[in-house]
Amino acid sequence: MKRHISISQDSSLKMVLVIVGLFIMTWVTIGCDDLGLSPGDQSPAAMPSLPASSGSHTWIEFPLDGSSLPMGPVTLVVYAADTQGVSQIDVRMNGQALPSGAPRPLTADGSSRLVRLDLPWQPPAEGTYFFQAAGQGSSGGPGQSTMITFCVGACQGATPGVPTGTPTPDLTTTPLTTGTPTLTPVTSITSQAPVQIEFWAAPPYVNAGQCAQINWNVTGAKSLTLNGAAVNSSGNQQACLCETTNYTLRVFKPDNTYEDRFLTVDVYGSCEAPVTEAPPLPQDTDGPIISGGGLVWESCQFYGQASFSDPSGVSSGSFSYNLNGEGWNTISMNEAGGETWISSAGVPIDTFSTPTGSIQFRFEATDSLGNSASSGTGTYTYMGCGG
Repeated sequence: MKRHISISQDSSLKMVLVIVGLFIMTWVTIGCDDLGLSPGDQSPAAMPSLPASSGSHTWIEFPLDGSSLPMGPVTLVVYAADTQGVSQIDVRMNGQALPSGAPRPLTADGSSRLVRLDLPWQPPAEGTYFFQAAGQGSSGGPGQSTMITFCVGACQGATPGVPTGTPTPDLTTTPLTTGTPTLTPVTSITSQAPVQIEFWAAPPYVNAGQCAQINWNVTGAKSLTLNGAAVNSSGNQQACLCETTNYTLRVFKPDNTYEDRFLTVDVYGSCEAPVTEAPPLPQDTDGPIISGGGLVWESCQFYGQASFSDPSGVSSGSFSYNLNGEGWNTISMNEAGGETWISSAGVPIDTFSTPTGSIQFRFEATDSLGNSASSGTGTYTYMGCGG
């Protein structure tokens, strides 16, 4: 609407300035009243914000972003998740820190990988509130911060994260061309439906092999994806899980920005692998393989040493000898490491009475199935003490 005002040439500039000043004062007063703030109150942009990082993920379960609540006590509900554990959840209302206490673990093993904070809160007055939360990882690093906007009492609702009811004035003054000033105030208010996001799992934790349902309901968005795959604005997916799984709902807004919501389904235990029976081993009917048999000398006495190998394992071995035709004697053998076996005792030689002579020897081994094998007979001629 245009209003033409005729004034004298000398006072035209003063009149324009007075009208402009009155219009701006009225606009500021209306904007502050609609927000429930006085001109000295902090705006969301000026409020201190919690730090954000890619450590823990935090989401606000109640109240919903952009919702309206009746005047009275409410319980604020916040979830936080971190693979290393969550030590605490920092919360702020209109930039002021709230005493939050310790969050409650939701995992069956008592760990703090997924926690919930239920915080009773009494609104001090009707108006628009900005609720902000951030999980603190057990490793000490700050977590991802999230913020919602909601309305309490007699107000007109709240646009998520943005105060409502603030007009954007566009004041245009027509230049003086005939000596008569023309003032054309134009006030435009752009209204855009808020994006509302609901994202939850039912139940939020299961035993290995059981199923949970991933649910989402989003209004006012251009499009959205679940773990990178495009999905409709409202729907659900069944997830039968063997391990803890994370989900990311990315919501693309009309202003070409996007917002991520995170969800973790904790899984306790592990899925049992199918039992596969090993094929039966072929029956072992052969005795051990005997190789490298010979004598080992030490301080004028000799020992029998050989290598025994068998797929069923070697259970025992023996060393037999015949010194200078005096008859055969047998000594048990012990495993010396790997496949090497050595006689458990040495055989001394009296080099004074028999400075030279000969020794016949052989070996026998038995596997764990009772199969035995013998080596051929070897002969060793000695001269002096083992020479």
